[in-house]
Amino acid sequence: MEEKKIPDYYTLVSGEHIERVFAVRRFDEKTAKNGKPYLDIVFFDKHNEISAKLWDLGEHDVNRLRDCLFMLVRGYVETYNNHLQIRIEGLEEAKPAGEELEGLITLAPYPPDRMYAKIVEIIGALPNEDLSRLVIAIYSDHESELMYYPAAKSYHHTTKGGLLHHVYTMLRCASPLCSIYPLIDKSLLYAGIALHDIGKLAEMESSEYGIVKSYSVEGSLMGHLTSGLVLIDRYGEKLGINQDKLLLLKHMVLSHHGNASYGSPKPPMIIEAEMLHYLDVIDSRMNIFERALSQTKVGEFSAKEAALDMREIFNHSGNEGEPDAF
Repeated sequence: MEEKKIPDYYTLVSGEHIERVFAVRRFDEKTAKNGKPYLDIVFFDKHNEISAKLWDLGEHDVNRLRDCLFMLVRGYVETYNNHLQIRIEGLEEAKPAGEELEGLITLAPYPPDRMYAKIVEIIGALPNEDLSRLVIAIYSDHESELMYYPAAKSYHHTTKGGLLHHVYTMLRCASPLCSIYPLIDKSLLYAGIALHDIGKLAEMESSEYGIVKSYSVEGSLMGHLTSGLVLIDRYGEKLGINQDKLLLLKHMVLSHHGNASYGSPKPPMIIEAEMLHYLDVIDSRMNIFERALSQTKVGEFSAKEAALDMREIFNHSGNEGEPDAF
């Protein structure tokens, strides 16, 4: 039997009619200048993303479509601002399985169970036993969610296992920097890396495929910084963690966005918090660049990236490197 080929973004050609299944990254209901409602959707598969518009809602049941993880899309591919998008004619829920499902789900470059084990191993070897116990207890009690949770809904590490990938990469980046800057408390920095986004487990509602369609009530009311603090406080009290270290760790979580305009009520005020902030920025930005470049042909510019202040990224090399051996 001939192997079924799963199409990707590069098989789409402007002007062609398509009928195929996509996973749904984002689903927004908007109003056009003429006052009519329309749908603005971002679809994706294992390698790429493409925006789409449904201008005539017609008989579509928007309430039902809103919660779909996968959709069968019928429509035309067109070029807008030098980038492909889909003008949707019809939508319906899809339930892919087998190879088709595998072709849609985006995965972290390393297996989640191995990243989890490596993170726990690194944290378990920290000099400060209190911080080590705290992180391992929280990770142990949330192991099942960590196996599939992404690090964000739409910006960076939006893959199955993306949160673990984000933490694991930041820990790897932190290792040589701790040697270069010996004033840094390694235990405190590593614990901050491991827990800086732990509140996202409460903030986002993720499917087992790592697809986030919505934020939880807690996430909408509190945000992941506050949820992370609540979690750390609860485990800190239960485990009898040193209060001075706990206070510093909570400050790191609270300040890791850098300033109030990005959601942190306090700027970094200890050296470990400053380093955590920049490690978070570096890793999230590099992941956004990697995703944009993977969807852009050599010699061309990407679509505008909202997470990069609407910059267009130029693909100058076409380098498709593989991740390091685990």
